[in-house]
Amino acid sequence: MKVYTFQLAKWRKVKALGIPYLNTTVKSGEWRLAPTWELLTGYRAGLTDDEGYTAVFNALMEERYIKEPKYFEAIFNKGTIAFACYCPKGKFCHRHLLVKFFSTKTNVEMCGEID
Repeated sequence: MKVYTFQLAKWRKVKALGIPYLNTTVKSGEWRLAPTWELLTGYRAGLTDDEGYTAVFNALMEERYIKEPKYFEAIFNKGTIAFACYCPKGKFCHRHLLVKFFSTKTNVEMCGEID
């Protein structure tokens, strides 16, 4: 599957390219691909990228994958998808962790950040 990432503010560009996308934000997006409010609050309070956030997010994704494999399989079968959130390009962000997570479950071709 081909996977892109982008900042949600660029959704019009992604739509014009004809790439299906998922909003992965906890506030307004697909909760199964989003961090929890607790995790996001912890990150804003100083939880480090590598030591805390990544491990907790990966565990959360594994748990959701186990509970709802058909949901994830439907995404795998799309062929092409773009993951979006509010974080600006170049910043640590869960959308990039999602790409890594998906690559552990299916064949992923990372197509880059749409800017």
